Amino acid sequence: MALTRMTYCNRDDAQRSIDFRDGIDVFTSIDRALASASENVEANLHRTFYPFDGIVYFDWPNQGGSGGGQYAWPWRLWFDQYDCTVLTSFTTGGVTIPLSQVFLEPVNGPVKGRNFYTYLELDRSSSAAFGGNAQTPQHSIALTGTWGAGADADQTGTLAAAVTTAGQTAVTVTDGSQIGVGDLLILGYGRGAAPYPASAGYAGALQPFTGERILVTAKGTLDASLAISGSGVTSASNADV
Repeated sequence: MALTRMTYCNRDDAQRSIDFRDGIDVFTSIDRALASASENVEANLHRTFYPFDGIVYFDWPNQGGSGGGQYAWPWRLWFDQYDCTVLTSFTTGGVTIPLSQVFLEPVNGPVKGRNFYTYLELDRSSSAAFGGNAQTPQHSIALTGTWGAGADADQTGTLAAAVTTAGQTAVTVTDGSQIGVGDLLILGYGRGAAPYPASAGYAGALQPFTGERILVTAKGTLDASLAISGSGVTSASNADV
């Protein structure tokens, strides 16, 4: 078995625990335990904690009824299990809502101790409205952005060799001791320009995250290509090096 998803502990960390010992197939056991534990965390807490970029869909209207709903104000949308770190695009019923007309809440910053927002509100002084030209309430709202409980990152080193092709699946790093199978690496990590930098308090005032996220699925040593030249020391003298 090989890891094909983000985990909340890498293989090296797990291998140092007392539950695992060296053996013929220890990596398979560790990877299976990492994947299972990560899935249990997400299933029990109903959310993911690593950052991912993508589109999240919501129905509108979603005011309740026999099928359930949010019972929210008509200008508010709760993200439910989808924690929003940065919003980069907002479409409802095929109509794009400018991010300068959207508030990410809580207004005084993300939830205390967490780097994400839990709901949005339309600026009631603007003409923005949910629904647009939707013919059905299903999947009427499409939100594009960075999701998860924050997208902050710690520096673990730099690339020792540039990534030169689009299909390249292996990279060489300067410090492999800080990286393990199951980790999420971000190449070129940073923040871009906010689409509406002058609109303080609006979703468009947030800088989107930049960089390519990659999952570490294997790790190995690099051939240093070192070779011994000459005949070496042939005398019995300690002074000869």
